[in-house]
Amino acid sequence: MKIYYAHSKIQYGSGVEASDLARLHAYYPTGLVIDPNKDIGERGAIQPYLDVVRQCDRVYVRCIDEEEPYFIGKGVFSEVAYALAYGKQVFLLIGNDGDAVPVCGLKITDTKDWKRKYGILIPV
Repeated sequence: MKIYYAHSKIQYGSGVEASDLARLHAYYPTGLVIDPNKDIGERGAIQPYLDVVRQCDRVYVRCIDEEEPYFIGKGVFSEVAYALAYGKQVFLLIGNDGDAVPVCGLKITDTKDWKRKYGILIPV
């Protein structure tokens, strides 16, 4: 099982990232968890990230804030949209423990805010 961890570059190197990665490794002890912060060398262009998403079985996403609406930046929005288009299961990570919530869609909210509020996740 290959898992892609979609999260904002704002969260790279943070405690949230470390906690989420530990959680994903606990969910999938024999799986491969892809952290774009460490596992994808090219920065800037979105295509290398999308190529990896396409190769994964599931995508877990962390939004910017943990309250509704579940805002994400443009890069994460693109990764999730790509995953859904290819029939991948997508789950929203909320809090530090417990189950993740399935995501069924996305909505663009502010095309000018690429970092924080470009779009929202729509959980099941």
